[in-house]
Order: sequence, then structure tokens, then C-alpha cells
Amino acid sequence: VAMMRGAWATMRIPESFNIETDFAIKEKYKKASSFVKCDLCRMVVGRTVDTLGEAYQEDDIYDYVDKICDVEDLYDSHEMREAPEHHGSRWMIAKPADGAPKRSDLEVRWQSHAMKELCDNVIRPLDDEIKDTFMLMKRRRTKKSKGKDNVAETSRGATIQTACSKMRLCTGDAAKHAGELE
Repeated sequence: VAMMRGAWATMRIPESFNIETDFAIKEKYKKASSFVKCDLCRMVVGRTVDTLGEAYQEDDIYDYVDKICDVEDLYDSHEMREAPEHHGSRWMIAKPADGAPKRSDLEVRWQSHAMKELCDNVIRPLDDEIKDTFMLMKRRRTKKSKGKDNVAETSRGATIQTACSKMRLCTGDAAKHAGELE
């Protein structure tokens, strides 16, 4: 009996790549990307919640989630950095701190590149969990509006946590230490 396994991954290649200046920084963030899956999920699903709001239809979810990993300004406005000890992970994604040194264009480009590629490989394949979570939250809000008291939480945070937990990207320490990303 033979067993075949396959692996699929998406690789993004920037428009320009200089092996002398780009390779080390590219590899740095590629290695760091395995530590930021929960943060990335929270960031991407959070943007989805903010974009769709509460008055969405099923088609709106499908349309947005189809291009969920292609939101350039989201990646550019966040940075990958080494996490403090209490975080539970070696790396984290966060908005640049006020007063922090400005990242170079090269840093921004390769951090964004690493986040987009990770999104393509761990978020996009599990987009059904995001869609299911949004429909679940919509049903819960409908029940609440009909006066049912025992309906679970439907807030932004609950939506993010439910989706990322369903995708198994935020579990254990990662879920406890992940910050609220915007």
C-alpha cells in the first residue's frame, strides 16, 4: 500500500529582488512568520469585521474573503517584531509603536511580503471557517434581536477569536497572549 501526500503553498515574488541586499532580510521574516500565525489571523479577520460591519449579506462575505490576503495597506501599517518574554511567542505582529524608529522601505517591503505569503498559505485555505463564523454571528445577532437572552457573544473580539480558533491558528498560549490587532 502506497500513500501519497502533497503539499501546496503559494509563493509571492516581489517585483524586484536583489540577492545582495534582500536575501538576509527576506529569510529573517520568512523564519519569523511561523511564530505569528495567530497575530496574522487576528489582524486579517479583524479587518474583515471592520470592513463588513454587522449589516452584511452572505455574498458580501464571499466577495471580501476572496481577496482577504490582498490588503496591502493592512500589512504596511503593521510590523513583525520580536516579542517580549510574556507574549508566549518569539515574534509578534503589531502596529509600530509611537516614537519607535521608522522602518526602512526594505523592512516594510519584506515584512509585508512575509505576512501576505503567510496569509496565502494559512488563512486563504481555511476561508470557509471565516465565512462560517460570520454567518454564525449574523444568526446570533438575529436571535438576540428577537429577545432571546441566552445567545453567545457576537462582538468584534468574539468574531475574531471564534474564526481564528476554528482555523486552529489561535490556541493555547497563542490565544492567551495575542493582542487585539487593528
